[in-house]
Amino acid sequence: MSAQPPPPEAATYATGPRITATQKTIDGLKGSLLEQMHWVNADDPEECIFGFYNTSGILGAAPAFAMQDWTDWLSSCQPEIAFREYRMLIKLLLWRNPAPEGGHLVLKCPQISKQLHLWLKVFPEAKMILTHRDPFRMSTSVATLIAHINEPFVKKSVSDREEMMVEYATKLTETKCAALVDFDTTAAIKPVNIKYDDLVSDAAGITAAMHDQLGAASWPTLEADVSAFLTSQKRAAPPREMPTFGLEHKGFLSRPLIAAYCEHFGLSPERQLVTG
Repeated sequence: MSAQPPPPEAATYATGPRITATQKTIDGLKGSLLEQMHWVNADDPEECIFGFYNTSGILGAAPAFAMQDWTDWLSSCQPEIAFREYRMLIKLLLWRNPAPEGGHLVLKCPQISKQLHLWLKVFPEAKMILTHRDPFRMSTSVATLIAHINEPFVKKSVSDREEMMVEYATKLTETKCAALVDFDTTAAIKPVNIKYDDLVSDAAGITAAMHDQLGAASWPTLEADVSAFLTSQKRAAPPREMPTFGLEHKGFLSRPLIAAYCEHFGLSPERQLVTG
């Protein structure tokens, strides 16, 4: 059994051998749908769920569609232990590579929308930003990615897979929409709510505004730095259209839980697919 590498150190954080090794493992996915929809290089930030090492974070929870027993287990347990283990992992990673003075960590985990109250219990110092999008676009995007990841493992006809995906995506979206409304209404802290299309159209301005709303430390070149980062990104263009899996836009938005979510956060239908 090979020894695990030590925690990263500040001096070699951006050049350590782990970056090259990790990049080699993901470069083989270039040219796939995954590159178009959710590409992350070895030195890019990734979703927190990949740090949940009690098996709840496998492949970003994408196998839930194909692993029913595992999905039932995820639904039946509270993830507080996974959250606390993740907090320990963050502390380990910061041991020799602390955040700069006056800086802060940015954690992202859309998969835990249903457990945000519990997340705050484990991370009481956290400030919350919720991003919102037309649930139809959100659902078809997630469904497309999950279907792609699970395709090699689901031995069903295309029509059967699509029917299963419609049911899965609809239930997932309704549950998360209801949870976000509940959190925004009842949470001990008031989250900052951001609309997806606003963020895509003005990423630099929205990022600066978020810092102001959170009372977080900012800096004079923030907007220029965000714009420069976006310009530097060399990635495959996202798909121009997404499969609908038989879902109809207007009908999907009229479902009670989804309609209540759109009304609560002031969301308008995304008539034309917005990508960023």
